[in-house]
Amino acid sequence: MQAASVASQYTLDGQEKNDFASQLLQACSSLRNQNFVNYLMDILQQLVHIFKSSTASFEATHGVSTSSGCGALLTVRRDLPAGNFSPFFSDSYAKAHRSDIFIDYHRLLLENAFRLVYTLVRPEKQDKTGEKEKVYKISSAKDLKLDGYQDVLCSYINNPHTAFVRRYARRLFLHLCGSKTHYYSVRDSWQFSSEVKKLYKHINKSGGLQSPISYERSVKIVKCLSTMAEVAAARPRNWQKYCLKHGDVLSFLMNGVFYFGEEFVIQTLKLLNLAFYSGKDMSHSTQKAESGDSGTSTNKSVAQALDSKKKKKGEDGTESGMEKSYLDMEAVVDIFADKGGDVLGQFVDCFLLEWNSSSVRTEAKSVLYGAWHHGKQPFKEAMLMALLQKVKNMPMYGQNIVEFTELVTWLLGKAPDNSLKQQSTGLIDRCLTPDVIRCIFETLHSQNELIANHPNSRIYNTLSGLVEFDGYYLESEPCVACSSPEVPYSRMKLESLKSEMKFTDNRIIVKCTGSYTIQTVTMNVHDARKSKSVKVLNLYYNNRPVADLSELKNNWSLWKRAKSCHLAFNQTELKVEFPIPITACNFMIELDSFYENLQALSLEPLQCPRCSRPVTDKHGICGNCHENAYQCRQCRNINYENLDSFLCNECGYSKYGRFEFNFMAKPSFTFDSMENDEDMKRGLAAIELESENAHRRYQQLLGFKKPLLKIVSSIGENEMDSQQKDTVQQMMVSLPGPSCKINRKIALLGVLYGEKCKAAFDSVSKSVQTLQGLRQVLMSYLHQKLSDGAVATSRFVISRSPNNCYGCATTFVTQCLEILQVLSKHLNLKKQLVTAGILPELFENNIHQGPKAARVQARAVLCAFSEGDINAVTELNSLIQKKVMYCLEHHRSMDIALATREELLLLSEVCSLADEFWESRLRVVFQLLFSSIKLGAKHPAIAEHIILPCLRIISQACTPPKPDTVDKEQGTGKSVSAAQLKDENNSSGFGSLSGFVSGNKSAAEHTGKNWDASNKTRDIQLLSYSEWEKGASYLDFVRRQYKVSQAVKGLGQRSRSQRNEYLVLKYGLRWKRRASKTSKGGLFAFELGSWVTELVLSACSQSIRSEMCMLINLLCAQSSSRRFRLLNLLMALLPATLAAGESAAEYFELLFKMVASEDARLFLTVCGCLTSICKLITQEVGNVESLERSLHIDISQGFILHKLIELLGKFLEVPNIRSSFMRDNLLSDVLEALIVTRGLIVQKTKLISDCNRLLKDLLDSLLLESSENKRQFIRACICGLQIHGEERKGRACLFILEQLCNLICPSKPESLNLLVLNKAHTQEEFIRGSMTKNPYSSAEVGPLMRDVKNKICNQLDLLALAEDDFAMELLVAGNIISLDLSIAQVYEQVWKKSNIQSSNAAANSTLLSASSVTSARDCPPMTVTYRLQGLDGEATEPMIKELEEDREESQDPEVEFAIAGAVRDCGGLEILLGMIQRLRDDFKSNQEQLVAVLNLLMHCCKIRENRRALLRLGALGLLLETARCAFSVDAMEPAEGILLIVESLTLEANESDNINIAQSALTVSSEETGTGEQAKKIVVMFLERLCHPSGLKKSNKQQRNTEMVARILPYLTYGEPAAMEALIQHFNPNLQDWRGFDQLQKQHEEKP
Repeated sequence: MQAASVASQYTLDGQEKNDFASQLLQACSSLRNQNFVNYLMDILQQLVHIFKSSTASFEATHGVSTSSGCGALLTVRRDLPAGNFSPFFSDSYAKAHRSDIFIDYHRLLLENAFRLVYTLVRPEKQDKTGEKEKVYKISSAKDLKLDGYQDVLCSYINNPHTAFVRRYARRLFLHLCGSKTHYYSVRDSWQFSSEVKKLYKHINKSGGLQSPISYERSVKIVKCLSTMAEVAAARPRNWQKYCLKHGDVLSFLMNGVFYFGEEFVIQTLKLLNLAFYSGKDMSHSTQKAESGDSGTSTNKSVAQALDSKKKKKGEDGTESGMEKSYLDMEAVVDIFADKGGDVLGQFVDCFLLEWNSSSVRTEAKSVLYGAWHHGKQPFKEAMLMALLQKVKNMPMYGQNIVEFTELVTWLLGKAPDNSLKQQSTGLIDRCLTPDVIRCIFETLHSQNELIANHPNSRIYNTLSGLVEFDGYYLESEPCVACSSPEVPYSRMKLESLKSEMKFTDNRIIVKCTGSYTIQTVTMNVHDARKSKSVKVLNLYYNNRPVADLSELKNNWSLWKRAKSCHLAFNQTELKVEFPIPITACNFMIELDSFYENLQALSLEPLQCPRCSRPVTDKHGICGNCHENAYQCRQCRNINYENLDSFLCNECGYSKYGRFEFNFMAKPSFTFDSMENDEDMKRGLAAIELESENAHRRYQQLLGFKKPLLKIVSSIGENEMDSQQKDTVQQMMVSLPGPSCKINRKIALLGVLYGEKCKAAFDSVSKSVQTLQGLRQVLMSYLHQKLSDGAVATSRFVISRSPNNCYGCATTFVTQCLEILQVLSKHLNLKKQLVTAGILPELFENNIHQGPKAARVQARAVLCAFSEGDINAVTELNSLIQKKVMYCLEHHRSMDIALATREELLLLSEVCSLADEFWESRLRVVFQLLFSSIKLGAKHPAIAEHIILPCLRIISQACTPPKPDTVDKEQGTGKSVSAAQLKDENNSSGFGSLSGFVSGNKSAAEHTGKNWDASNKTRDIQLLSYSEWEKGASYLDFVRRQYKVSQAVKGLGQRSRSQRNEYLVLKYGLRWKRRASKTSKGGLFAFELGSWVTELVLSACSQSIRSEMCMLINLLCAQSSSRRFRLLNLLMALLPATLAAGESAAEYFELLFKMVASEDARLFLTVCGCLTSICKLITQEVGNVESLERSLHIDISQGFILHKLIELLGKFLEVPNIRSSFMRDNLLSDVLEALIVTRGLIVQKTKLISDCNRLLKDLLDSLLLESSENKRQFIRACICGLQIHGEERKGRACLFILEQLCNLICPSKPESLNLLVLNKAHTQEEFIRGSMTKNPYSSAEVGPLMRDVKNKICNQLDLLALAEDDFAMELLVAGNIISLDLSIAQVYEQVWKKSNIQSSNAAANSTLLSASSVTSARDCPPMTVTYRLQGLDGEATEPMIKELEEDREESQDPEVEFAIAGAVRDCGGLEILLGMIQRLRDDFKSNQEQLVAVLNLLMHCCKIRENRRALLRLGALGLLLETARCAFSVDAMEPAEGILLIVESLTLEANESDNINIAQSALTVSSEETGTGEQAKKIVVMFLERLCHPSGLKKSNKQQRNTEMVARILPYLTYGEPAAMEALIQHFNPNLQDWRGFDQLQKQHEEKP
């Protein structure tokens, strides 16, 4: 061997040196012969046994190197002399193994032997050419063989200890096989053989399948099985090939699966599943998913160790080399037929139903599916029969039947392809005999009866609606299926598992609270010291309940070892995973041996636990405080047997670290099998004890049930009796705080059921499971005894007995519905079940009870059974209609929402079916709709739960099909009629018909021909709702259409697409016609649109309104003529909205959408809707105004008014409609509405304010359009003045007068200026605070600079300065500003000007104009600096006292005020004079209104025609008399207005050629006889106004009035001698004394 090793080393070294190419070729040719290769392969074969397990020398070398350190044994160090060992050993190897160069001899020999063989067999590998095989064949004369060495190579490939040569072994093996397919085939076959041998060996060693197997051996068996499963999963075909070749393997596995534990079973079922692999995704993906979910963690197997890249390549190679990925396994399906064919039944019972693990059941399902796929017809029949016979027992298994149902439904619904469809149908017919069908139906019926009549059914139904419902906790007979739910593994601390713990100096012994299945154990060491740490940790367990741990403490025979773990030095974390989870009542952790670091130990002296001083005494007594230093730091215990123990034998404390153990575990209810009568006695005692526990816990559960029943029965009653109240008060303590606004009874139910009952039920379930586990063990032992000690031939399965469990029944019903869904696809089975009464059964029970998913499924099944079957359709329609009609008739005495919800959902789903019976279903919908509207359209429950679903069904039916589905006959047929019917009912009679009923091709052809005819005969009523409701079919209408249009025939029309057929019927009906021609009386004697009104404006349901609007919108989209009819209908509904309030929101939304197009608005305008909208606005305004004197409060007041105005605004957007609006003189209505809404005070809301704004904007937009509109507006205003003036409505008149004034003389809007108010920096210490809200708007400050000063004083608490105009100065742009100036003037003439100048100065001359423009436009807020006067000394800044008034370009008043002529034209001047005469009686109260009238009159006097008209009307006398009244009460403002008007009138009168005008003007309104006296009287009055006492200071207004009087006086004396005389007499005294006059003049000049 050594020689071969040297040779190989030499050869390989030689190959690496290119210098010796010729010598190498010569050497290689001499070595390359078959004998030499055989010799090398023999060496490799002998080395196989050495590497079977890691060699001792290999272990030793690496062990010493890793663990060497302080405390290790000393060794003699023999270093080899340095030198060159080539070509035998490389330099790197020699350096690494200096102590013993032959320590790795076997490894070195193996590696070099492989390399040499590989080089000899595949020399061309070194060439980088593409055609390797060709080169080799040409160059090599010898073809070296490796036959007979496959086993050797497979051993090395699959040996985990020889990974370093695996690359060479794979390459050689691939070369040997020739292709990857063959490579994997041989390799997998060898691996399966070796694993099966190991499996047989382990099982035989343990005494056969029936004997108990030790844990270590179980782990090895599972490892074999999982390795095989993984390889088989990667390449199922190879596994199938192996099974066909070795027929006994599958028989052995099938036999063994009944004896194995859960982990064995999962892997075995995987193998069986892969043996029946059929290439389908179902079984393969299921298997993969479940293997992942199974939670097992096997050791790294050979298959896992494969390189992933290689694996992928291998799989690809496998698939490419064959036609199918699986083999026909029909030959081995017989394993289910062994033992007289009972295996199949046992398999289904044991693994598909009984086993309480979903992963096992899923695997079993996949196995049976694969067997079905590979089996012949008789086997399939036998299997299906076996499965169907189990249906009657399914309710006993609870949730476990889910996988069973999946399998059965898949087998029944399977139709592989057309060729096998017939065969499959025949098979199903043979298996599903009437007896089987009857059995399924009767089982369903019995379970439905059980659910309906269960004692707790009412309480469960009530609770499921009130609390979070996740289980049935009130069962009196604890059910095996429901009490044994599949619990997932959870993380548990050692402290939560233990009920008792004991310790020795190196062991922790735990007695658990029960039996647990443990998957992983995790150890963490905290605060670890380096002086001593754990080296080996052993885990032991047993599943034998004991009274006291002392029995187990030193009795090693009772413990089983689970795992032994080696830890690294100072390792602080360890995770132990059990390949097979262990089931343990007791657990022991042994710290077997330790690493000791002598150096660290020497540095840690013994410390006194009390005074922490070092203790040197050999007995451990502290010299300072005399405490024993060897005592435990936690419990003061001293272990005299081992003073330096790792753990305290009393409390488990360790001074070397704090140990924490965590378990991934779940409760287990399996127990060790009984071996003798002693065990049986112990088991009986345990059963008795657990029975007592179960009884006690059950009584506790009953204790909660009584108050639960009381509360449930009293839900809805407000009062509780005193005793119940006390109970409630006590239990409410556990509820959340007072913020929880829930009915106290419901809150209490949640606590009682969700917490208390759940906890009690869980404890009862645990007791039941424990009893079940103990009894099973006991029965197995008794069964074994009865068979005279012979071992049982199979797993002892205890058959379950029928129960009355609510949960199991509910689960069965849900799963049975799945099966029924599949059965409904087979026509004859469907008929059998319908005849048996499946429809009433499901209708009465399953659509009402059970979880939501079950109810949905029940509805789907009913749909499936009623589809395409006239009897079923009729029966179901009748059931639905009877139930809903009954509920409608008694709607006041029942909860209609609860009673009809499921029926309406069912009706909706049934109506979505596309078969030939769609009309009969829609008939039901329409009948229910109209019945419910007639009985209770205003009843919220009926509206929401009957009318709304019916409307939705109709909407769905009216929706035209999508373009891509138009060709599908069934879909179109359905949509057709639905639309048709419904729309007729919308009392506008039109059908949204989109196609034909499938099957009637002639009708389709006829309609296609007669498309043109239909246009000509549109007015003939083709469709009639009343006829259809009585049973006429859609086809009858199609035939009628054909007869009507028979005159027009054309072959060319036949080629038209179905789109034409769709359109021809769509326009077949007119909405209004049905309403006007309804049958006499009955449900349909509605007036036009009456039911539409009920629904569109329904106050009780927003959903109905939305649905109805959506329906109308849907119908509009299909026809323009129909759209206009619908617009008419909607406009007819408009008056009804006044009473509807916010319920009309959806109606208006729809209306706005429909009038969005201009043609719709024009159409409605022609129909006269503008007038009706204005009338409605007036009516609604009147309604709101009528509430003004009441205290009625409505936040949404004005909603309808707002919508109406918005609607009017939409119409007036169109110019033609605006013209029509003005022509119809509707402006006055809008003005009146504006006047009223503006005058509202008590009823004013945000919506009313919005209405006001909308109306104002509407009027403004109309006025801007033309002067004619303005004249109309003036006319409307004058009418309003006349009306409101007579009614003495001052606010309304005032508003109208303002509007007229603004129209004749538009006021310039006040400019809005921003101010930044800053304190003078020199006065920071004197003025406290600052103006923080800069910038301020002039709107909030006031118009004058004085207001700015007052704002500053008020905000800074300088109240004393507010009245003083001289204490504070305001500076703008370096100027002191007078307080009398307006902010706008200062901004424009001071601030802006200075801004422009500064920017001009800074700008270049080229940019001069641009900068001025931009600065003028983008002027910043005006900065105003305020300071106290005099504090900074004498002011040096210039003061601005006056600014020029804004002067506008003067315009000819006759042009500017021309519109005022409209006031004269419509008689407005007489009305205004009449108002003055009426208002002057009470100056004080009417002053504001009088000022407004005079203001308007003054604007009217700007044009000559108006002045002359006023003079003709005698306005002058009236005004002079009014002025006298004003002077008498000192009303200066009205007096000023009067005098201005009088001045303009007197000027006009005096300019006139005819002086009589003036004379008549003075006499028209005079009540006295003499005109001269009247004139004299007026002159005297004016003279008195001039003679104001000189000592009194006059106000500005008085001064202005005096000046005006002086101007007017001369004109009043023209042609009046008496008046002239009075004037002369007044001045005569002064005219006689000129000296006195001079003196007065002189005094006035000195003191102005």
